[in-house]
Amino acid sequence: MKKFVMVLVPFGLLLLIIGACLAYSSMSADKQGEWAQESLYKQGEKAPKQAKKKETYSVEQIQNLSTEDLKKYASDPNVKNYVAGKIDIPSLNIYLPILEGVSNRNLAVGAATLKANQSLERGNFALGGHHMRNPHLLFGALANAKKGKMIAVTYNGQSAKYVITDVRLIGAYDGHVIHDTEGNQIITLITCDATGKNRYMVRGKLV
Repeated sequence: MKKFVMVLVPFGLLLLIIGACLAYSSMSADKQGEWAQESLYKQGEKAPKQAKKKETYSVEQIQNLSTEDLKKYASDPNVKNYVAGKIDIPSLNIYLPILEGVSNRNLAVGAATLKANQSLERGNFALGGHHMRNPHLLFGALANAKKGKMIAVTYNGQSAKYVITDVRLIGAYDGHVIHDTEGNQIITLITCDATGKNRYMVRGKLV
């Protein structure tokens, strides 16, 4: 599988994240992934004001997500320490834990924060997730998002609801979309398309 890279440049720092898609996975891996998502999502409902641990935003260690990775990280007992909240998109049947920071582990089991020190009360709250061929895993269904549908987020003790205002395909190097200069009290969700060459961006505004 080829490696595709999304370049994001928040606050003048270069952030790279692999925009990989898992073309095929085994039924057992899918089941383990779904179980991990559900378990960590429940933890996200009662997450503390901040995660017990935080990953860095360095991407040197980020790799494409394989079936073996999905199984490994789904059963990792340490992953729960990075849970900082949850995201609900009922129209897409997306119910995922939010994990603090970018790592192979976090991206394998939920939506990862793309910037440090984010808040639902200000700026551009940005999350990234892997695109999966199985729409029940991670951001596999995000490409089907529609304007006007709702997103609910709980993060670091805060809760907010957003209405989707923009859904579009962007380039792999359009990292500016996660910057706070894009707007205030908005949310931006990023995943790759089926080819891995482009990115789907879903944008919402606070309601």
